[in-house]
Amino acid sequence: EVGENTLQATYDYRFLNSAGFLEGQLLGDAMIQALASIALVGDFRLSEKALREFANAQLETGEIPALAPSDFHVSFYDFALLWPHWLQVHVAQSGDLELMQEMFPVLERLLAFFEGIAGPETMLIGDLEEPFLTPSLIDYDETVDHAGIGTCINSLYCNALLKSEWLFRQAERTEEADICHERAARLAHSLRKLTWNAEKGLFADCWCENERSMNYSLQANVLAIFGGIAPDCNRVFDNLFFEYAPFQEVLVDKDNENPYFKYFILEAAFAIGRRDWGIEYMRYYWGRMIQQGARTWWNKFSPDEEFDLDNVQSVCHGNGISPNYFLMREVVGIRPVTNGYKRLYFNPVLTSAEWVRARIHTPEGNFKIEWSYLESGELQIVIDSEYPLEIVPVLDKAVAENVVVHVSDGVTIIDVDDAREPTR
Repeated sequence: EVGENTLQATYDYRFLNSAGFLEGQLLGDAMIQALASIALVGDFRLSEKALREFANAQLETGEIPALAPSDFHVSFYDFALLWPHWLQVHVAQSGDLELMQEMFPVLERLLAFFEGIAGPETMLIGDLEEPFLTPSLIDYDETVDHAGIGTCINSLYCNALLKSEWLFRQAERTEEADICHERAARLAHSLRKLTWNAEKGLFADCWCENERSMNYSLQANVLAIFGGIAPDCNRVFDNLFFEYAPFQEVLVDKDNENPYFKYFILEAAFAIGRRDWGIEYMRYYWGRMIQQGARTWWNKFSPDEEFDLDNVQSVCHGNGISPNYFLMREVVGIRPVTNGYKRLYFNPVLTSAEWVRARIHTPEGNFKIEWSYLESGELQIVIDSEYPLEIVPVLDKAVAENVVVHVSDGVTIIDVDDAREPTR
């Protein structure tokens, strides 16, 4: 409900980063709002419109600005690198291959821009010797070190290459896909040599003036997992987080802690199978905000008892609504096997709730799904769809042996061995 209130207040023919505070459509914020809007209302048109607006604002250099539409130019390389990630998730969920084809020239110009500023051998963005600051936001935490060769920006570049590879493979453009894969592998190898500290099991923030930074931030290491850079994701994650509140092992700037970067924390956690942890983290962080009186999501918040509420500049900020996206994917347990909503995995975190009921809007039509436990201890699944729908249950063997399934006409249950695993 709080996410829905926030989305309604921060959409006015385009996604606004806030309601009443420095209003504008920022790419990083808009991506989160778009993904949440798909989960909340099942309408892909808002996401598509915003993707097109940033594509239409692309500069002749190939860079995509951080703010669009706008008469002012705002350059954040990290936001530009999130555009391929957003496009990939949109295409995977909507099945809109026509949009994908239309966006390929934009994607190719964007990749050419970053190839032009990256090292020709290392594929790394930044300067090995000079303390050059790459124009990026990453997070509002002022303790993160961005100088020289930054772990954060290069992890996002690696993620962009991998998402681009996925898109090219959907179009059977094997040569372009292979190039993206090779560049991502070269980038990951180069960055590990510079900023990975095997003894600590963490990445330093950067390599600057021919030495490794002494700062090992949460942001750098979360993005190393997110971008496919980390050689041992579980070890890095365990060095960053506890299994229980307050969850974060590594200190952050609590005065500037915010919901925006939590999106990347949750993506990283769910990607490596820390699903129960991700659910509990959402309950803790966003739940504490509600306990403090939030009715829409704030731009800054720390669950720390010493957090000063006077630091909150906006009490309605769009980048805080990522839980709606993850609740649909992880608690309801629905995600596409292939492009679009014709074949879906059903793989909820069954420890997250006693029962779940959801109505999902898709480009194909609507369907309802419920899951709960009967008094006998059996898992009951009820699926009612307006269109032909294939469901691929992914359940523990013990659960699968004690499940009762009720489906409407047109719903088909498919064995997981017959389904194709998508790229997240």
